[in-house]
Amino acid sequence: MMKGPMASISAFRLHAWLGLVFSLLLWAVFLSGTLLVFGEQADKAVYPQTRVNSAPAELVSFGQVYDAAKASAPNTQIVSIRRDTTAGRADQVVIKTPDGETQHLWIDPTTRDATGTTPTMGPRRLLHDLHSHLFIYNAFGAYLVTGLSVVLAVSIFTGLASNRWFSGDWFPKLSLKRSRRAFWRALHRILAITSLPFLIAITLTGAYYLLADPLNLWGRLPAAEPAAERAAALPEGFDGTQLDRAVSVARTSFPELAIHQISLPTWRGDGIKFDGQASAPMVGDVANRVTVDPVTLDVLGRYRAEDLSAARRITEAVDLLHSGHWGGRAVQVIWFAFGLMGTMLAFTGALLCTRSLRRNPASAASASSRALPMSLPRSLLGWPWVSLLFLAIIALASSLSIKLIASREDGQKSAQLPTALVTGAGPGIEVSSEEGPGK
Repeated sequence: MMKGPMASISAFRLHAWLGLVFSLLLWAVFLSGTLLVFGEQADKAVYPQTRVNSAPAELVSFGQVYDAAKASAPNTQIVSIRRDTTAGRADQVVIKTPDGETQHLWIDPTTRDATGTTPTMGPRRLLHDLHSHLFIYNAFGAYLVTGLSVVLAVSIFTGLASNRWFSGDWFPKLSLKRSRRAFWRALHRILAITSLPFLIAITLTGAYYLLADPLNLWGRLPAAEPAAERAAALPEGFDGTQLDRAVSVARTSFPELAIHQISLPTWRGDGIKFDGQASAPMVGDVANRVTVDPVTLDVLGRYRAEDLSAARRITEAVDLLHSGHWGGRAVQVIWFAFGLMGTMLAFTGALLCTRSLRRNPASAASASSRALPMSLPRSLLGWPWVSLLFLAIIALASSLSIKLIASREDGQKSAQLPTALVTGAGPGIEVSSEEGPGK
């Protein structure tokens, strides 16, 4: 076993090799995840339909929102209604057109006026799909991203080991008077040690996402009883008045539940689902639910976060911790700042590796190839071909995804993805599988 300086040198070589190969890919994932922290605000900035200027007033009922949506889009199916407690935010109604297209219809929660429609693939969803699976809509994309948690874990370990576990100069003085390489190396170390708690949290939660599908760690939500038989997903003549009656039943059954989202039935044996927050911390909205029969108004099922399995509670907490949506706006700002540090960490790492190659390509390639016991050509190990290839795939998939999204129903597309692809969705992003995390 190597000890002392030799172990430190070997750790550094492995750390540098990982930087050569994966730094560009890590940069793309870090940047998209950082921006996704404020993805909701990005949608609000891009789409004026999501904003309302009504003075503070009593909010209309969910049934009135339903009726307003039906009046605005009479030939569509209402899939769900989501109410955001943020001031100035319209209620989001997910509708499905006769040709199968899914859209977001926005209703002013105080005036019942429809403010317009937006596509499901807005800035927030684009960032989510880039961050979670790089626009590669199959298992490869999901495992490619979550597999980076292993790269991060090894990078953290080798970075610390190469500096003798905190005995090195972790906070060197930043000065442009010295060489540029010295400046970037100093900045890289400062960013690494400052963002270390965040990096560990992201690594652990990313590793959980990597293992959750193979090891079935998600945990199931309790199933409701089937609803009474009927000819269609909703009974004939169903309107906002009946929805308000169902809301009243749900609130009577679960008084502590603050309803954030209502999911309407999509098949004949399904009930109306009411999701939201209650007393338990660190859980998404689906952790608290009441299901009501749309015909008889009987309660078909009810559970709260405290009733969920340990596996499901862990999944809920991991999802919120990873996305930075667990402590209000203050935590979002902190997570955003740490995310920027992680993005800069990947950038400075790539820059340092590139400068090493430019200064002495043969020596850098040789050093990097000695980091791992591989029989690959040194020229391949000495250059970040893997990251460049992955980024080329991302660019191609991004251009193709526009046509894919336009030609295929969003819900059908999501139904074909592994559960890992919907991790970290956050409020307002449709999630097809309830075995994975969702808000």
